[in-house]
Amino acid sequence: MESEKLNSQLQNEAIAIKRAFSKVRINLDSELREWDKEGIFNSPFMSVWVSGWSSASFQAKLKPNYKNDTGTGIDLKPNMALNFDKFMAGFKVYSESDQAGAWIELTIGHYSAIDSGSIEVDVSGKTQITEGSNFTDGKSDTITTTPVLVLASSSDRTVTTVFNKSGVELWYGSNANLSDADFKNLCPSLADGEALVWKNSSGLYFRKDTGEAATPTVIVLEEEI
Repeated sequence: MESEKLNSQLQNEAIAIKRAFSKVRINLDSELREWDKEGIFNSPFMSVWVSGWSSASFQAKLKPNYKNDTGTGIDLKPNMALNFDKFMAGFKVYSESDQAGAWIELTIGHYSAIDSGSIEVDVSGKTQITEGSNFTDGKSDTITTTPVLVLASSSDRTVTTVFNKSGVELWYGSNANLSDADFKNLCPSLADGEALVWKNSSGLYFRKDTGEAATPTVIVLEEEI
């Protein structure tokens, strides 16, 4: 019960931030020891993506819930994504070595998961299969009862995640099917709080229900080549 109460409190704090993602750069050119005050991120979050680095050979650890967790940190790697089932009360990044001129950039998802779009495998050498090397994020135009193009057709698209935090149910599909009077039986819906992962290069439209008074938008995280 206490755990659920804390998770609910952290969720409310994350929503109050009023942005889906944050980005921070942490310098590793001095010794960030586990007990130091540097490298601390105090906002609640559910995911972290190592989205940038000065050198792929950097050494750093991340400890979620650093104020209460007595365990060891998680070793970070380039393009690594960490997703948690519950909200974490901030984190601390630390290193056990001085890395002159080194830094890492972290993209933090305050209330959603992040798919980094890559698979990294260690064999005799190192093979990295990458689905994307760039991303954009932001809000869509207002979703109306007339189909709205949320994702334009793009041959560069790899993975796109659409988050519905609008408070209402939305439908998505082709312009033609969403314009049909029977659109609810022709098109899938995205409930409030759900996310859609889209790996297609074609365009994607959204609409709200007939008579819905709200003026919803969706949050779009789009990964590209």
